[in-house]
Amino acid sequence: MQVSQILRALPVVLCLAAPPPVAAQGRYRVTNDGEWFYQEPSGRRLARLARGAIVGGGETRGEWKQVTLEGWIFATSVGPSPRPEFDLAVTRAPEENLRSSAGGALVAKLAEGFGLKKVGQDDRWVHVTRDGWVQTSALAVVPDVNATRSVAFTHASICTRAQSSVRLNTRSGVSAVTVPASGPSGAR
Repeated sequence: MQVSQILRALPVVLCLAAPPPVAAQGRYRVTNDGEWFYQEPSGRRLARLARGAIVGGGETRGEWKQVTLEGWIFATSVGPSPRPEFDLAVTRAPEENLRSSAGGALVAKLAEGFGLKKVGQDDRWVHVTRDGWVQTSALAVVPDVNATRSVAFTHASICTRAQSSVRLNTRSGVSAVTVPASGPSGAR
């Protein structure tokens, strides 16, 4: 086999190869209402999470998943944090709501004194994050819909175009498949 034949076959082989493993970091949905958000695995309980809340996930330690809470809190409910690792602390007693967007769905109920890192501010709302831990049994993986749709759409489009472009030359007994050089929409 010549080098030129190998080089021509390389793109096909690469397309058929298994995709790289998905990174450990992903998005998770909280499955239990009132699930605890901990400072460390089996450590101090800090906040209650709402069922359906979406959290970012990191490393796993046994039955624990490191997660990042991200959301919006009313600006008048936070003030400067006395702890250097946080920008803000919840000042409203006994607790305040963390929301998915300004006025959006409930993510968690944060106790007075809960430390937060400020990401940004929009008028009356402050965008914040906080890292902590949740038991893995209380989390469900949220699939990456955009990647799933793109791969499925592209694969289906290519297969459909390939099937519709099959030409059979019965005189010579040779069949050929031609796939047009266009994107999934068919535009050239």
